[in-house]
Amino acid sequence: MTTGIIPWNATPGKACGSTLGDICNTNEFYLSYHLYIVACAGAGATVIALIHFLMILSANWAYLKDASHMHAYQDIKMKEERELQDITSRSKECLNSYT
Repeated sequence: MTTGIIPWNATPGKACGSTLGDICNTNEFYLSYHLYIVACAGAGATVIALIHFLMILSANWAYLKDASHMHAYQDIKMKEERELQDITSRSKECLNSYT
């Protein structure tokens, strides 16, 4: 019976020579090797997912920043149009008062 990589009957404190060969030839060692490969692949997929998330986050931030500038521009434009309408209506009133 074994736990982890090193079997119970291994010499304590010694993992060289034939003991190391015995450890490397166990099924647990091969299983741990394959699980290590799977863990590395999972870590790589996680890094790719985080990069993807950061790209989406920056794109959304840029979109919201642009939208806020556009909203401010629309407000200023609307105020200028109202001011222009007020000026034209006052000038028409003045012209009508002279006639």
